[in-house]
Amino acid sequence: MKPFRYILTMVMMAGAAYAGAQSRLVPTQEIINMGEIMFQVPKSVTFELTNKSERPLKITAVNPSCGCTTVEWPREEIAPGQSVKLSAAYDAKMLGSFQKELEVFTSEDNEPLYLTMQGRVVAELTDYEGEFPINLGVVRMNTNVVEFDNVNVGDYPVAYIEVVNTTKDSYTPQLMHLPPYLNVKYAPERLAGGRVGRIFLTLDSEKLPAMGLNQTSIYLARYMGDKVSEENEISLSALLLPNFSQLTPAQAAAPPVLKLSADSLDFGTMNGKKK
Repeated sequence: MKPFRYILTMVMMAGAAYAGAQSRLVPTQEIINMGEIMFQVPKSVTFELTNKSERPLKITAVNPSCGCTTVEWPREEIAPGQSVKLSAAYDAKMLGSFQKELEVFTSEDNEPLYLTMQGRVVAELTDYEGEFPINLGVVRMNTNVVEFDNVNVGDYPVAYIEVVNTTKDSYTPQLMHLPPYLNVKYAPERLAGGRVGRIFLTLDSEKLPAMGLNQTSIYLARYMGDKVSEENEISLSALLLPNFSQLTPAQAAAPPVLKLSADSLDFGTMNGKKK
């Protein structure tokens, strides 16, 4: 019986050691497959991480397995039960399959948490629908909504739209009905068949017509002489805030506070009537 007890004890100790080594920061997905991505077109993924411990913790460092990957993560403390997002971008400078690991260190764990991003870099995409769901016929876009949130006067934020040429002929992207507060750059200016390009949009906040929410529509021309329609419409919005750079330290430390008498309303039983 002694050998059996010895083996049982060792198994229990190993299990306890494994449990102790488990990270308190738990990912929704440990591995994300990015699928096909275009050669020399960087692509990002986002890992969602949750603090499953009973104490606050911080991500102290994230080490990618190579210099081809850049990472952004929150620097503030993560409360128990709170979820945060960690973004990793792969530069796609080498053709072929890839698998890159990220070592995530926290203030509460002795061992790192390992996250993995994988995919395949190709010279020409074979499947456009997943990455470019907006179908305009000759071209597809990754989105038709552009939002500039919480822009202060004097800011020049930049957003971009990715476009893929689904034909064999070259295509020249061109945006129509641009407002005066928007500057555009096309990279490249002429897009070969099967290639992905980016349209960079720079917002000039000083030219926005009003404080608060500004909305308009712009349109991507699919061919020379194209007309505007709902099919090629891109919704653009910008939320302009006042310039707070001139505030004194005392003013910045005592911002206005909104107080509500209640955060929910109960209309009771409707009985088929309007209230």
